[in-house]
Amino acid sequence: MDKNTSESTLIGNENRFAPAVLVVHYACMATGLLLLAYAALRTSPQVWILCAVLWLAPTISNVAYLLMHVRPTVGMVPICVASLGPVAFAALLAPNKSLAIALPFAAIVGLSVFTCLFFACWFWRLHTAYAQAPTPKSDAALIVLGSSVKDGKPRKTLLLRLEAARSLAVRNPHTLLVLTGGTQSGERKSEAEVMRDYLAKRGVPTQRMLLEQHARNTRQNIELSMGLLQREGQTTQEACVVSSDYHLYRALAEARRLGFELVPVAATTPRAGRAQQWCREVLTIVSQRLLERKP
Repeated sequence: MDKNTSESTLIGNENRFAPAVLVVHYACMATGLLLLAYAALRTSPQVWILCAVLWLAPTISNVAYLLMHVRPTVGMVPICVASLGPVAFAALLAPNKSLAIALPFAAIVGLSVFTCLFFACWFWRLHTAYAQAPTPKSDAALIVLGSSVKDGKPRKTLLLRLEAARSLAVRNPHTLLVLTGGTQSGERKSEAEVMRDYLAKRGVPTQRMLLEQHARNTRQNIELSMGLLQREGQTTQEACVVSSDYHLYRALAEARRLGFELVPVAATTPRAGRAQQWCREVLTIVSQRLLERKP
């Protein structure tokens, strides 16, 4: 499953953060509207309209995410914070304001700029994890990491991972696929079984698939899959990990901790919620590192 390595990590406890995320989301929307109204009254239309568009784009993105997903994600929070920068900047440009009014505007702009720069740097790091990856060998073993399923069918994120794996499997008839993921709450089939059924219906022979049905997080995905390959006598093959592009940095890091060097194979992230997923992944990595530093 596409979860972190511990139930105490950010993703493992994301349900607990949902109310707080909604509070931040609506608070930032209200703050943005107030800043925009202030700027509209005191600055030129060219300035506040441009800044309004720059505020609306990420705000609408978060609203769309809420409408299309079961619960809010912590990945919405950085987008909320960054969205306030343009309207705070427009308000800062307004003439004849006191220092007491200007300082909060400047603080919001600074926080927004810092957020954008921080996440941009991390996005670059996530991207470089797979950008220069070699093409998998024709006899490679592909470890396909599971993700959400619903009613026995893969959801969009998992579907894109499966399509990336299927494309390689079709081109290379000697490729072995390890499908890894346990059973989600409320589902009868494991993620691995759902993946097998999907690929089998699309022409991939089941003889080329190995199922690992116990993993509950990314580290277990790697550890149990590599153990399965070893038991099946597949230790001489090149091993690759197939996952969403944003997730490969963490998957490769977990593999290295376990003593494995895997070749990354990137699947695209669904367009709806892409920014939120990338932000969520950065927060997950940072929170995991902070937890590991605790005595």
